[in-house]
Amino acid sequence: MSGSNWRRVSRAELCHDQAAAQPRKGERMTTTSNRVPGVIDAAASYTLAEFRRRTGLGSYAFRQARTAGLRVVEVGRKRYVLGSDWLRFLEQQAAEESSA
Repeated sequence: MSGSNWRRVSRAELCHDQAAAQPRKGERMTTTSNRVPGVIDAAASYTLAEFRRRTGLGSYAFRQARTAGLRVVEVGRKRYVLGSDWLRFLEQQAAEESSA
């Protein structure tokens, strides 16, 4: 077995590696797919969590957008952002920047 890339691994090492690869309770596994901003469709509605994930906005930037006029629709205890409202908000922000 000389020259081989195999090595004996203890059970403790194996369990430690598996535990490190799993997210803790209440955490999400961070992968490229859930960090990369996505597409916002004008005809869709998004929960706040999904909207923030897709746009890449943090909590502070999201609060600033709401203060600047981004509309959030509340249905019962759930809150949503409409894709059309987000696209309209972006157009307004771009118009304000170009006129300033």
